[in-house]
Amino acid sequence: MYENNQTEEGQPKKAMAYTRVSTGRQVDEGVSLDAQKQRILDYAKFKGFELDEDDIFVEKGVSASVNLWDRPEGRRMGERLRDGGPKHIITLKLDRMFRNVLDTLNTIDEFNRYGVTLHVIEYLGQTLDTDTAFGKMILNFSSLLAQLERDQASERTRFAMSRLKETNQRFTDSIYGWDLDG
Repeated sequence: MYENNQTEEGQPKKAMAYTRVSTGRQVDEGVSLDAQKQRILDYAKFKGFELDEDDIFVEKGVSASVNLWDRPEGRRMGERLRDGGPKHIITLKLDRMFRNVLDTLNTIDEFNRYGVTLHVIEYLGQTLDTDTAFGKMILNFSSLLAQLERDQASERTRFAMSRLKETNQRFTDSIYGWDLDG
């Protein structure tokens, strides 16, 4: 008999991983990518997954408002998936992959067609995977919350910019080569 973290031949199951930060500043100054990667490596080891360096997709400075398959590393991961790659994808948090309900649902549907299980390490202190009906339902609900968070941030920004415009205040630094009048 083989264990859940092994193939029928007794080999470790392979996994892919996805990490992301939104801004170039986070890439240059932050520790988030390294921290995400380390947590994923720890989880993979705990679960007995084999995780090759080539199967860790690191998205640098790309917003989650861009659909997963439209991001450079997301596209590479999708190609790997479609070419018969590992059947487990690990990410630290759901919002590292998705901030849009439709993208979440479409991507999870594709994962299901290829027999792929998504593992979200940090979900309210628990680990979430899409192997179960409950896990899928929680993932769908969570994607709604992630989109709500993104939409609210966008609303706050639009409101603040509108307010600055109404009160004739600058909302940007001076642009090189331009003089500020008034």
